[in-house]
Amino acid sequence: MTDLLKRFAALKKAVAEICDADRGLPPALRAGLFALRRKCRNLGIELTKPSTKDRMNIGKPRHDTGRAWLAGADSEKEIFRTAKNGKVYKLNTETGETSGLGPEIDGRNEAGTPENPSAFGANPEAKGFVEKNLAEHWVGGKSDHSKQYKGFTKEQYAQRALELARSPVGEGIEGYLATSGDFEGSIVRYDTSTNDWVRAHPKTGIATMFKPKDKARYFERIARAETR
Repeated sequence: MTDLLKRFAALKKAVAEICDADRGLPPALRAGLFALRRKCRNLGIELTKPSTKDRMNIGKPRHDTGRAWLAGADSEKEIFRTAKNGKVYKLNTETGETSGLGPEIDGRNEAGTPENPSAFGANPEAKGFVEKNLAEHWVGGKSDHSKQYKGFTKEQYAQRALELARSPVGEGIEGYLATSGDFEGSIVRYDTSTNDWVRAHPKTGIATMFKPKDKARYFERIARAETR
């Protein structure tokens, strides 16, 4: 494992150095570089231009069964990932070591209640849209998302939002419990297969559900901001 990590680090360093010099590349080679960057992102590797101090960017692995983000991690070297069994564990991206699947992290997978919502587990008692807010998010409303859900009725849209909000993290669904910001205490779930993003307040109901334009990047950006 150590040898593999060293090789992986060397590859990232080489690509990062190319990125740093890409302005002087011929158009064809530059286009190839962009394709390589996209491929790296698909494999879960984020590359940025290296700094003078350290010319290697630490990649941020994204995929297991779902994505990884810095929700509550102790440093930028540590991220949480979702295993196939739906459990959340901590990964050190520098050493490759994993920890968790123990009481402290496993507790975050337990089912929640309106008084104590779960960050990664199911929230079976989460409330759905109240009628007034649902109307605001459907045809003619101020935040009309009906065009993103062609073939859905208003009731089907509301039911889909409730099912997703109550779902545990795992099997393509990511999520977290907001611990900072204006929406502290709310549950967020994101379905990577359908691009549905939902926010729910456990006691008062669903705030919104829509399909973000920048897809998983939107989820990751908001997750980082709300779990600091």
